[in-house]
Amino acid sequence: MSSWIGSPSDAEPRGSVRLETPIAETQIADLDLDEALLPDLLSDIVPVGENPTEGIERDALGNPIDDNPKVAASAAQPTRSSGSPRTNTLKAPPLDPSLTRDSRFGPIPGPNTDGLTPLRAYQSQPVPVGDRSPVALIVGGLGVQSALTRRTIDELPPEVTLSFAAHAPGLQDWIDRARAAGHEVLLEVPMESETFNANEPGADRAMRVGASVSDNRRNLHHLLSRAKGYIGVINYNGDLFLRRSDVVAPVLAELTASGLGFVSDGAFDTPSLSALSASVNLPFAEGFGLIDPQPDPQIIQSRLDALTIAAKDEPGLIGVGFAYPQTIDAVKGWTATLAAEGLILVPASASLK
Repeated sequence: MSSWIGSPSDAEPRGSVRLETPIAETQIADLDLDEALLPDLLSDIVPVGENPTEGIERDALGNPIDDNPKVAASAAQPTRSSGSPRTNTLKAPPLDPSLTRDSRFGPIPGPNTDGLTPLRAYQSQPVPVGDRSPVALIVGGLGVQSALTRRTIDELPPEVTLSFAAHAPGLQDWIDRARAAGHEVLLEVPMESETFNANEPGADRAMRVGASVSDNRRNLHHLLSRAKGYIGVINYNGDLFLRRSDVVAPVLAELTASGLGFVSDGAFDTPSLSALSASVNLPFAEGFGLIDPQPDPQIIQSRLDALTIAAKDEPGLIGVGFAYPQTIDAVKGWTATLAAEGLILVPASASLK
């Protein structure tokens, strides 16, 4: 049994609607392009055929909980960037699990039972200097910006020592990649300055003037535990901390116990630092100063020129810079001039005493 709702005449056709011709299959065939014509946006960091999300640990909601995904891990595979190719003649010694000691955060650097230290084990092979005067260069602030970190590792000569921010994500992968490219590596430890910003990344683990010896030691151990393969530590800031002998001395003693070296960037005067380091048998070097206090090409070139002149009279000087694009470009040009100036570039470890 059925009934009509409304008038049957309402269903009569009273007009027409024009339909577009369906899109033929051949019209969308262009979307199925040869893969060789499509850009691979991850080609420089993910090997062909590898799924960068495979193996990432996830929580109950499917969110990644590993702060070091496989995309970052692929950084350990050196790739050649668009910069000038250079030959890697320096071989990185393999990581040695015996060169550690225990801490509440896991293994941190330490001498092994034979007395071998991480500094001696992981330093680059000596560069024969002949009759030329050695000069060293450290480029730091690495691991924070991936593109600039890759450029620095891949484009600068392996004799340039690289320093990585201790709080950088994927730190071990970056260090592995740098060492595979022949670079000697330092760990950048934040230290309190007169303009200290407690909200800056990594500041929660900074060496502080007002902190107790145990608090500074604990924070240092945390930073040292984040990776292996570095030869020593370099300061990040620290004009307040490094000028206080009473608070810096225990930190230097911890670096000695870890079998590491220490480089001060030389951006400010630290009159007692050399003597304090010697008193705890810590291999130490003071940098010539920053080559890039501002990322200005003219300033950078002027500082590099000054380093060149000074290094002729004082063999083993160390210039220090950051991974600014302008610095990378200037350093590439500067290193090409050293032979003509009677200088030779050496890793920073060669200047430690």
